Amino acid sequence: MILICCRFKEGKIMNLVFARHSNDERVRLFRVCDGETLKHGQKIIVRTRRGDAEAIVSGDSFETTDGTANIIAMKCGSYYPPAEVIAREITVTRKEMACYVPDVPF
Repeated sequence: MILICCRFKEGKIMNLVFARHSNDERVRLFRVCDGETLKHGQKIIVRTRRGDAEAIVSGDSFETTDGTANIIAMKCGSYYPPAEVIAREITVTRKEMACYVPDVPF
């Protein structure tokens, strides 16, 4: 996993994604950092009211207005404002990993 250092612009547009926790089949709405793109099936970490938790993206991230985001959250049973995505899983090649861990013999 890689942590996302992000900023959320206060304004009329929100970047959102639907995801579900591994122990729950219900799909919830989460806020994604501006400029980030998440894809279906990607593993993420979300900050919820109960603490940080792993989730799986159920569809590609999308942008919508603040008002529409509120309606979507109500319809799918999520809180508003949505909980935030704080990390996403990425794939790193051995060559790329060598940049971070110089003692690995590749």
